[in-house]
Amino acid sequence: MQNPTIKDIANKAGVSTASVSRVLNQTGYISEELKTKVMEAVEELNYIPNTIARSLKVQKTNTIGVIIQDIANPFFMKITKGIEDALKDTDYNMLITSGEDNSEKEAALLRMFTEKRVDGLILALSGSHEEVLKTISAGDIPILLVDRDLELDLPIDKITEDNYQSAYDLTEKIIQTGVEHIGVLTGLPNVFIAQERFRGFVDCMKHYNKKIDDDLIYEGDYSETSGKEAIHYFNESKYLPNAIISLNNAMTVGAVNELLKQSIYDLIIGSYGEIEFQKYLPGLKIFSVIQSPYQIGKLSGEIILERMEEEKVTEKQNIIYENKYNW
Repeated sequence: MQNPTIKDIANKAGVSTASVSRVLNQTGYISEELKTKVMEAVEELNYIPNTIARSLKVQKTNTIGVIIQDIANPFFMKITKGIEDALKDTDYNMLITSGEDNSEKEAALLRMFTEKRVDGLILALSGSHEEVLKTISAGDIPILLVDRDLELDLPIDKITEDNYQSAYDLTEKIIQTGVEHIGVLTGLPNVFIAQERFRGFVDCMKHYNKKIDDDLIYEGDYSETSGKEAIHYFNESKYLPNAIISLNNAMTVGAVNELLKQSIYDLIIGSYGEIEFQKYLPGLKIFSVIQSPYQIGKLSGEIILERMEEEKVTEKQNIIYENKYNW
């Protein structure tokens, strides 16, 4: 969808284009009533002024906007620590917030960062937001997608993992233990990495002619709470699985805590992402995909710094970070 124009905003608000321009550029006298009318129209039409986008590089703020999905998630905490360390010897500061896998919230945050006139963006988004990102990148604002490989026709950098292959390898390892009934904790179906990890699980199960039981698929939201709730769900199903594959480490933490609480030790756990206390758990066998969030964050920070200092755009990078395994 084409980005609305100032004229569209003026028509929606019932004011002149000059009035809209004064509000957006904060010039001249602006009454509160006028400002309210214009900004309500801006919000309703999901409008990001191109003039603001183009001015971002001129009005340098020495800030980098970062949107991750969950600040409390250890994976994203380590990513932000890596970004912070990449920036520590520079004049740049990081503005960080959570998108919470909510497309509407992400869109609002992107608008907020545009208004704050950040110099660069590091994003872990659940939605594509292609039109908004197109407007921002048109103003020569460097954008880097981290932990997301969204299909966007935009000149932006990407750093991600091979989510499909890592989930496939994890599933294969669990199958090789000889278990028959495998439960899986998935993520939200609208999130790219959740789709890729679940696809890896499904393809591996099919390759080994293993039955995928719908009763043993639990759709979580990548939170500890959903991991806990998954164990309750499996307990109430027709049979408890012999192994559980959790496609996110936060869900693994919730699931493991609940298993220990119920004194269940005879399950094999496959975790996409290590949990820090797993080596201290007697009786539970846990196989893990080892991620590198700190290194990914640090590399993200280094690339965005390079982009902000470039005088002309060079070829964008699409980096796939290779995971290791603990088994």
